[in-house]
Amino acid sequence: MIDEQKKNEFKVGIVSITALVLLFAGIILGRGYGVSVNNRIVNFRFKNSGGLQVSAPIMINGVKRGFVSSVENNQGSVLVSGSIDNISDLKKDVNARITILEITGGKKLEINPGISTVSYMIGSEIPGTTPPDIPELVAVFGTVSMDLTMLIKRLDTVMTAGTKVLDDGKAVDQIKKILKNVDELSESLNQLIRENRSGINSSVKDLKYLTGELKGAYNKYEPRLDTLVGNLNSLSYSAKNSIVKVDNAIDKADNLLSDLRDFTANIKSGDNTLHKLMYDKAFAARIDSAISELSGLVLFIKANGVNVNVRLGSRP
Repeated sequence: MIDEQKKNEFKVGIVSITALVLLFAGIILGRGYGVSVNNRIVNFRFKNSGGLQVSAPIMINGVKRGFVSSVENNQGSVLVSGSIDNISDLKKDVNARITILEITGGKKLEINPGISTVSYMIGSEIPGTTPPDIPELVAVFGTVSMDLTMLIKRLDTVMTAGTKVLDDGKAVDQIKKILKNVDELSESLNQLIRENRSGINSSVKDLKYLTGELKGAYNKYEPRLDTLVGNLNSLSYSAKNSIVKVDNAIDKADNLLSDLRDFTANIKSGDNTLHKLMYDKAFAARIDSAISELSGLVLFIKANGVNVNVRLGSRP
């Protein structure tokens, strides 16, 4: 009896232990944890977490390869760490993004392994992006819904105005007339081109020939043109110097005329011999009288001579 009871207790214990093991295994498998000797801890950098939670699955090209081990704020962004089974297929240009796991909720970390020929360096951070999910899109749509409503109202107003214009028979006739004129103008231009196609082609050929001739002439006379331009520059410089010299001569002539005007003014207004000789009649008469007397004296001396009494060395 006692042995039978011990056997039952032993069986119950084994069943309990087995159930606990299965429970823990189910929790581990359900949470996405795995055991592998090739697991590596990889860090990801995101602007925001996008609702990513610890134990969220990490996918590489849609295949589950690990789980998220931590999500934390770091240096103004979000640092995500995850355990990945075998990272040998990751390249240098690897990148990641946070996407929806299921339509009902949940997030996953999807990795694009990259196409570079250089392998991913263990320990470096993988850059990531967070595309907007359904709740964010709904929020954005709610933000722009008012603007969208206003836009629809404005479109309706425009359509109403357009309908009113089209309902006016006169406006429709004018539009038809404009279109008819445009069509006639287009046909006239086409006819003009058809009738003068040969002339246009000839003009284009002549223009092309003339362009070639001008180019050849320029290439032929380019050295002479350069020399001519140099000579013109020299002539311009010489002319500039001559103009400067002429300006200086004019300035000197102006100064001379100014001095002459001052001299004439001094003669007219000053108390000097020239002024008396030219404007003082009494002085002029005295000068004439002195000259007449001097002339008479010279004639007397010439006719009678001069008696000179000279005493040297003694007093009279």
